[in-house]
Amino acid sequence: MTEGLGPVERTKRHPLSCVPCRQVKCDRNQPCEMCVLKGRSSDCAYTPKITKRPGQHRFRPVRDRARYLDSAIGSLAERQEMAQPPCTSSPDGEFQSTEGSVGRIRTQQGETNYVGAEHWAAIAGDNDRSPDLLMGTRSAVTLEELLHAVPPRTVVDRLISRYFNAMDFFALITHAPTFEKEYNCFWEDPSSVSLNWLSILYSMMSIASCHSSFSSDPKDGTSQSREDISFFRHRSAQCLVLSDYTKPTVNTVEALLLYFFGQHIERQKNQFANYLVFTTVVRVAMRAGYHRDSLHFQGISTFTGEYRRRVWLVLLQFDILMSFEVGLPRTINEVETDTELPRILRDGDLTPEMSQLPPSRPEDDSILCHMIVRVGILRVLGKIQDRAVSIHPLSYDIVIQIDQSLDEQYDSVPPSLKAHHRYAITETPTSLLQRLMIDLLFQKARCSLHRRFIHSQPKSHRKCIDASLRIIHHQSYIYHECRPGGFLWGYKWKVICAASYDFLLAAIIICLGVNPQNGSGQNVPPCVDPDSYGGPGKLLKALEESYMIWTEWSSEIHEARVVSDIVKSVLKRVKGQPTMVPFDNNGKSGLGKSSRGSHIPTIRLLSPLVFFPVSRFWSIISVVVLTRDRRN
Repeated sequence: MTEGLGPVERTKRHPLSCVPCRQVKCDRNQPCEMCVLKGRSSDCAYTPKITKRPGQHRFRPVRDRARYLDSAIGSLAERQEMAQPPCTSSPDGEFQSTEGSVGRIRTQQGETNYVGAEHWAAIAGDNDRSPDLLMGTRSAVTLEELLHAVPPRTVVDRLISRYFNAMDFFALITHAPTFEKEYNCFWEDPSSVSLNWLSILYSMMSIASCHSSFSSDPKDGTSQSREDISFFRHRSAQCLVLSDYTKPTVNTVEALLLYFFGQHIERQKNQFANYLVFTTVVRVAMRAGYHRDSLHFQGISTFTGEYRRRVWLVLLQFDILMSFEVGLPRTINEVETDTELPRILRDGDLTPEMSQLPPSRPEDDSILCHMIVRVGILRVLGKIQDRAVSIHPLSYDIVIQIDQSLDEQYDSVPPSLKAHHRYAITETPTSLLQRLMIDLLFQKARCSLHRRFIHSQPKSHRKCIDASLRIIHHQSYIYHECRPGGFLWGYKWKVICAASYDFLLAAIIICLGVNPQNGSGQNVPPCVDPDSYGGPGKLLKALEESYMIWTEWSSEIHEARVVSDIVKSVLKRVKGQPTMVPFDNNGKSGLGKSSRGSHIPTIRLLSPLVFFPVSRFWSIISVVVLTRDRRN
């Protein structure tokens, strides 16, 4: 098959303005007038125009591959006869496990591969070329072009500083002192760095640009444009493709993971595409042996092993959350991994030369501690997801068991990390968000566990509605604190990125929990006491608050438009009823007032007999989506 049958790529428009100006008018002088006026003449630089050149085949002839296979089999026989132990100091060798059942990690010409003990490659080796589907069409780009596209150092310094100062979870996978040394060496000799390291640098600039774009006021001139974010992310991908990321070497997994983060925090409309990128990261990490603890392998240093644990901790948690959002089985099966949790240590506690890890620090408000604490709740959520996608029916006894396990995990959370809407004057917005995120995770797990039995089990109904109300309560608090002058001003993008699915889930469940009285006037006793939620008006109030927030967020979250239309429809039906008679505690109709003395619309909490069918509800969603599409 010829190369001409490959997919046709649209030619990207070459930017005409300099890097600092981007969307601002630029006269293309060196330096340009705008940069001179703003006092940034040293930063004025233009993106080089790339001249495409035809790609080259990298496939070895069949004859050469046959000869290679013959030599591999011959060398295998020699190794079996010699029974020579693996060398731990050689850059090209095998890190043999201390236990035969663990498998091995093999490095050859810098490539790192893990194979299980039962895999044939653990004995014979696997050197097949990468599938074209994974690599796609190779971009006509060289290392020189990628290096030349790096902005001036003053620009890069500012972005990298923002990346590390933000101290999000993705900064945990990089040892800052080591990176700083490598960073200084890069500017002394740019050609000395690897493609993976260069990809990491571009991803850091992309993530930092997102921080700047989301958290800065566009009027002050410090925010980055969308073109900058896309430019850096595209360069990061080019580095990964050019390095052939399907053959993992040093920093391949970290480079892939940071590239995924750059896509994820932008909240792309095609969330499933991001999920596919993430599953690729997981598989490459497993190929490099990250799912097995480094203590099994003699050739992995103490320092490297600890950072591999951090990377795997991030992958494990994102695997549960991402698969939960797309509704697919998890990529990581926990019975196949034994990587230990990392210790709570700071960058100053770790050095590449260390031979032994120091003891873990006490629990604090650091991001690493937050991720370690919430892993217990996440693992229970993973079990819930496993049951949700299982083809076997779920018994209510199992639900009760998982519910008890979930409560135990939440009870083990330190009091300092449990949610409350009070903050000290010395507290940071990040620590407040960490507490809220742990509670949102717990409430989401409750909703997901009991959602299937909301119409048949009073206990599940009560817990599901209660958890949804708590989520909307957190959403309302975060919404008000994220407004100008609020404690979380500038952090709304983090909330949207991390918790938008939780808010969507809660709004849907509350919609299922609110149903106007039917026209027949016949009353069906509710399955739970309405006063257990603070009165029937509490659900209506939560829906009104949710609708107001979703309406405002609809321009930032793609799914928010659909949810706001659904909530609006439910509110219209509830408020449109002519009767203002709520049910009392005994399920009987009669005149009544809310706790504040005002009349409220009739709201019936769900009972097993009047449950609004989920199938009917999702049909309403499809109608709303179709209506939206036709309107657009």
